Amino acid sequence: MKWKFHFSRSTSPFENLALENLWLEEALEDPVFLGYFNAPCAVIGKNQNLFQELNLPYFYENHLPIVRRTSGGGTVYHDLGCLNLSFITPHRTDWVGKWDFFFEPMISFLQSKGFNAFTNPRNSLMVNEKKVGGSAQKVSRGRMISHCSLLFHTNLFALENALAVSDHIESNASLSVRANVMNLESTKLFPEHSEEIFHQIKSIYEEHWGNFEEVPQLPESEKWRCKIKELEGAEWRFGRNPAFTLVLENRLKIHSKGNGIIHALIYEDQQWDVHLSPFQENNFAGIPNEFHHVLKEVLQKWRIHLDLEKS
Repeated sequence: MKWKFHFSRSTSPFENLALENLWLEEALEDPVFLGYFNAPCAVIGKNQNLFQELNLPYFYENHLPIVRRTSGGGTVYHDLGCLNLSFITPHRTDWVGKWDFFFEPMISFLQSKGFNAFTNPRNSLMVNEKKVGGSAQKVSRGRMISHCSLLFHTNLFALENALAVSDHIESNASLSVRANVMNLESTKLFPEHSEEIFHQIKSIYEEHWGNFEEVPQLPESEKWRCKIKELEGAEWRFGRNPAFTLVLENRLKIHSKGNGIIHALIYEDQQWDVHLSPFQENNFAGIPNEFHHVLKEVLQKWRIHLDLEKS
């Protein structure tokens, strides 16, 4: 199989994910090996509940965007120390849900240097029993994207804070599985500079798959801008958030249909149908006074929506 490659110098997660989606639809003649580094952000799977996955106050305080992929998989924290690889290929049944083919060059390289590298049952790349890379896939119209995030010198303290959710939430959304992680820089096998890392990884893959040719030109800019706009839109990022119920320590249950609007309060055998929004001033008439303070705290936390739109 003949491969093309492209290294994106953009650090915008919206631009890079839009490029993936556009190439998935354009059905290029050859498969593409795409690499990029995103500025700090969270990228959640299309079927995930952001309230259940992310420490929203951390994102609010640090002005970090939340991005929703069009593929499944779990939530990941990206920064300039995390290399994202996308393999945009024809659809092959034996590749769906299986990462042995895509991780094999990295595994062989790491094993040749004495490291215990393998793919675990969740299709994560593991080194010495710690996770260094996660994966996700999407199949569409005879083509597929298989993408992974590889930790090279990610800020692991920021990663831990970004994904530290203490709230008890009931939801049918797909849940991420947390794992012990490490950076590949600890192997001392890779350079520090982002583009140098990409080209070293590309060379590792070329040893197994043959030389790659650079993509001759990027997609038409107007189509690309439309894809970016779709991914940036509040309707895509927040509107498709699954319904969920936040259960507080005082046993009050706060139900949302998924978009950050509170639609019902349940306490023991009582229920109040409400419409409380983090986007506006709210009237708490009819709601017991004892719940007012905690409701204001929850709505303030959910103002992450407003902060993201401003940024």
